[in-house]
Amino acid sequence: MNMKQQFYKIVRIFFLSLVILTSIVIADLNCNTAAEDSLQRLRKKIDAILNTSALKGASVGIQIVSLDSKQIVYEHNPELILNPASNTKLVSSATALVRLSPQYQFRTSAHTDARLKDGVLEGHLYLKGGGDPGLTYQDLLALAQDVYYAGVRTVTGDIVGDDTFFDDEREFSGWHDFDRAYSGKISALSLGENSVHLIIKPSRSGAAPEIILNPPTSYIRITNKAVTLSSNSIYASFAKNQPSSDDEPATETLVVQGKISQKSQYGLSAYVNVNNPSLLATTAFQDALRQVGITVK
Repeated sequence: MNMKQQFYKIVRIFFLSLVILTSIVIADLNCNTAAEDSLQRLRKKIDAILNTSALKGASVGIQIVSLDSKQIVYEHNPELILNPASNTKLVSSATALVRLSPQYQFRTSAHTDARLKDGVLEGHLYLKGGGDPGLTYQDLLALAQDVYYAGVRTVTGDIVGDDTFFDDEREFSGWHDFDRAYSGKISALSLGENSVHLIIKPSRSGAAPEIILNPPTSYIRITNKAVTLSSNSIYASFAKNQPSSDDEPATETLVVQGKISQKSQYGLSAYVNVNNPSLLATTAFQDALRQVGITVK
């Protein structure tokens, strides 16, 4: 574990401890007449955590408010402006549990308004996204299998992705790490966290390395400009595609450049966010349909 990982681990432990301590004290405020003593103990415990060497040089802003009494239980630099980062997951998770319930299930489904005759679907097949953040290619393969079992052998229309379950906002404001895999674009029709996984394996010296794409999809075209040499320095990014005609399939071109060491036994791994998650998922579904034996014209 490097120093950065150790620091983040300590910070996570700190916030977990803070939540536990606060929950205990707020419970005391509701049922214990010695409320002020409980508050003082909480404040001292939080102050002790903030004064540890692990948080030396860190910027910390805290404000704890009782939901019942609206009383400020504790505060430390409450006016300090900080990026909330992953702390927002607490709010979004709590909101999801309240508004959706713990039993809520995300649904990704296939629909059509076309006529099915002798195994031929004479029209479009729609892939409707329900915001599933964990959708995988195996899930799409299982859905394609269901379409096959429904009697479809040929689709004469288009495979159309429906991402209208969410609005059209694809990036959230106030954030800057959009090149990181955890900052993929937002879509109700997502696949693989809206990024593609590259595995780059070296070949003979001076030759282009092998590039494996996961999930496998015809949506991504790879331009391999990398070379096998004596050191590792690989980077990948999507090229700005020229406008394509309506008759051409939608694609993104991923350009891989740099060098990989011939001694890299297991190769290199990288994640790259796609520009259009809905098209990635829809194209992967089309690939899955063909894989199970359905002809898409």
